[in-house]
Amino acid sequence: MNPLAAVRKVGGGRARTITAGDDQYIILQAKRGRWQSASVIAQQLSTATGPQVSRFTVARRLHKGGLFARRPERCLPLKVDHRRHRLQWCREHKNWTTDQWSRVLLTDESRFSTRSDFQRVLIWREIGTQFYTSNIKERHHYDGLGVLVWGGIMLNGRTELHIFDRGSVIGDLYCEEVLLPHVRLFRGAIGPEFIFMDDNARPHRTLAVEELLESEDITRMDWPAYSPGLNPIEYVWDALRRRIAARLHHPENIQQLKQMLIEEWALLPQEMLHQLHLTLVDGITRRVLFNVWNEEQDLKRKIDAVLSLDSSTTDFDKYENQQQLKFRKIVENVCLFVGKKRMRCHRNEKFFSNSNDAWLSEE
Repeated sequence: MNPLAAVRKVGGGRARTITAGDDQYIILQAKRGRWQSASVIAQQLSTATGPQVSRFTVARRLHKGGLFARRPERCLPLKVDHRRHRLQWCREHKNWTTDQWSRVLLTDESRFSTRSDFQRVLIWREIGTQFYTSNIKERHHYDGLGVLVWGGIMLNGRTELHIFDRGSVIGDLYCEEVLLPHVRLFRGAIGPEFIFMDDNARPHRTLAVEELLESEDITRMDWPAYSPGLNPIEYVWDALRRRIAARLHHPENIQQLKQMLIEEWALLPQEMLHQLHLTLVDGITRRVLFNVWNEEQDLKRKIDAVLSLDSSTTDFDKYENQQQLKFRKIVENVCLFVGKKRMRCHRNEKFFSNSNDAWLSEE
């Protein structure tokens, strides 16, 4: 060894406050209570074993153990009957043409608040486990006060944004403020082929509503329960919230919020609504494909069953339209994922609703 060479002396550094056993305790506590903050876990460690550590130390140990703070996925609790009805509905409408969907008015209500709608509640989870049952927060309804609005979109148009002054809706109010001034107008413009879609909320299914639709000769689309993900207008509400949040001055009261909602609704680009309406067709294809894929166990039978959903897709060289081409690309990419052993669709159908959006956008 060269005596003139500089050698750094290995220093001991600051001694570790906690042991490897304490590290395992931190990880175990985070998995038992994924909604706990790092500060709470640090207090639990101090009570159980004695050493005082900061929340930053706890976070580092959790990161080393593969746990990271993420927002939980939100979903609706679905029963077997709900899933069966949704699949049946998708199968019935899978072969609808663009012309048929152009006659459908998709409607929904949503609640807006002057406060932020984004709940920054984090959980500890591993990467790639966002759709595990332990990492999902189920909810039936939206909490909090605010402004309740109603709107509808079509392939080439939209309704006016209606704001319920009472803050809630009942059957009679639904008839007076929505069906008569808005839906009946579209029925008269499109004709008897017009189809009206609303969800299964109680105010929508009252006797007064049924009698009014029958008297006005308005055809109502059968809609599966607990299926907001099928309705493209949910993405419109999300875009509307983002536009409100992006404003230089946020609404300070209900009146300002109402005015901003009306202005931003009118400024939503029609091209965006058109594209969102088309996602309904792709969503139906994904859900049918997902369910058929899971029904079969053998890989070859899986592929045959998926290809049999549309006889024209079995011909690799002929495609009647772009939708069939997109469908074929989905099948090919699914097969590619299987070959690479990257199939994770047994956990949640969002494998097809999120992971394959890039496939659907390819031309």
